[in-house]
Amino acid sequence: MTAFRTTRDLELVDLTGDWLLPAGASAQVAFGEKARTRAWARAIHDAWPAADGVYSLSAMALSRRVVTLWTEDAIPPAPEFSYPLNSPGILADVVAAAAKIGYTSNIVL
Repeated sequence: MTAFRTTRDLELVDLTGDWLLPAGASAQVAFGEKARTRAWARAIHDAWPAADGVYSLSAMALSRRVVTLWTEDAIPPAPEFSYPLNSPGILADVVAAAAKIGYTSNIVL
C-alpha cells in the first residue's frame, strides 16, 4: 500500500457523470475491451491535452472513483509511506478491505 500527495493541484477530466450517452457511447466503452478503452483515453487526452488525467468510476467497484494520471510531473520523488500488504501496521485494514469487496485473502490475523 503506497500513498503520496501530489506536488501541485491536478487538472482532471471528470468522467463520473452522464458523459457517455451524449458522447454516443455506453458503459461498455468504459469497461469493455482494452483496445476500445485505450482509444477513448487517447481521444479524451487529445481533446484536453493540458489535463493531468481523468477522474472516473472504478471498473472493479462501480461505486468507487479512481484517478488515472497521464503525467508524472505532479508525483513526488518519494511516497509519504509505502508498506507491503502483509505489513503488521496495515494488515487489519487489508483484510477488512478484501472482505468488503468480497475478495478472499490468505492473510491471517
